Amino acid sequence: MSVRVLVVEDDDFGRDLVADVLRRAGHDVKAVASVLEATALVGEHFHLALVDHRLPDGTGFDVIDGYRAADTSTRFVMVTADTTVANAVEALRRGIDDYLTKPYELEELLLCVARVAELQQLRAHRALALQEPDTDDALLRTQSADLAEAYEMARRAAAHPHPLLITGETGTGKTRLARHVHGLSRRADAPFVSVNCAALPEALIESELFGASRGAYTGAVKDRKGLVELADRGTLFLDEVGELSGSLQAKLLGILEDQRFRRLGDDRERKVDVRIIAATHIDPQEAIAAGRLREDLFYRLNVLRVHLVPLRERRADLPALVRSMLTEIAPQRVDELAEGELSRMQGYAWPGNIRELRNVLERAVLLHSDELRPSNFTQSARTLVAPARRTPAPREVVTLRELERGHIQQVLTQFDGHRENAARALGISLSTLRRRLREGSA
Repeated sequence: MSVRVLVVEDDDFGRDLVADVLRRAGHDVKAVASVLEATALVGEHFHLALVDHRLPDGTGFDVIDGYRAADTSTRFVMVTADTTVANAVEALRRGIDDYLTKPYELEELLLCVARVAELQQLRAHRALALQEPDTDDALLRTQSADLAEAYEMARRAAAHPHPLLITGETGTGKTRLARHVHGLSRRADAPFVSVNCAALPEALIESELFGASRGAYTGAVKDRKGLVELADRGTLFLDEVGELSGSLQAKLLGILEDQRFRRLGDDRERKVDVRIIAATHIDPQEAIAAGRLREDLFYRLNVLRVHLVPLRERRADLPALVRSMLTEIAPQRVDELAEGELSRMQGYAWPGNIRELRNVLERAVLLHSDELRPSNFTQSARTLVAPARRTPAPREVVTLRELERGHIQQVLTQFDGHRENAARALGISLSTLRRRLREGSA
């Protein structure tokens, strides 16, 4: 994990050496020589500060106090030759994460930074999970009886530690539902770790999931926790679980059965307490028949199961979804929507489901700054899903002006010649439409 580090050291040679070593390790580093210079940077975000105890204008404790007073999330490592008990007690009182005792080896420095960086990552996961669950999430309300039943099942599942399997097409909100279940569970104050199994490279996925011991592969210079351990006492969400290889599915089965696993290159079994939520967009039985999903893994995951219907099967929810998303994207523009016109969006199939809807809304807001109409949304949707056409032969080529004129005439016909409505649908002003029509008749 790359972190942003502040180095506070008055010795020029030592400061430059430490900064250079950390930069070579891939970290973003800023180095200063005094308390005054360090506290002047309190507004910048540093994951970690390496602070020398003795500085020309004070001590490292003065730097720490300045950052603590500003309520920053910076973690601290004290660099000192003073190892007295009184100094150690004071360091603990101020919440310092680690010590480096002079003189130290550069490898010790890197390991120390890595430890604090890992701790910072764990705290970030926990901070995210500590957010109160949004029990009034508009995306989790529906007029669909099937979906309402699925949401109710998910809420009941939150009270149990058993695995949960969420099925449904891509973009139906599986990740959001998994996070909601975690937020309602007894594990809400522990990490929620989300993993897209289809996005991780095959060569790295095992070490990313289960961690690796030092020397397990080239570049593994230290033991490293995987995402399974980062989710300890919390929830591990595995999106597209069927994309895992057979061997990794077998390792996952071990976690489901007895909460034990091994890091890559390690003979020692480790114990975790983690609740598994898995998701897939393909039918599990079809995946089993195709050899993509282990049958024994499916039965362990399928203790509790929720299926999310696609957006085309919950069209009555679309107005509420649009308003909820626009409230997040452009709250000042929600009132521009007319109730009657929202029904026009319900005629579109939305093959990309909720994810596509949000993308289309964001696109419409960006491209139509003057006027926001559902016709802009449906036009954006048609643009996003327009099928590829074969390249015409040279004799079939028509000019862009001819194509534009033909399209304008089609839209005018659709709106019975009403130019203002046609201009809105085309996403242009009325004056621009008139000019295009004059140019076309010239």
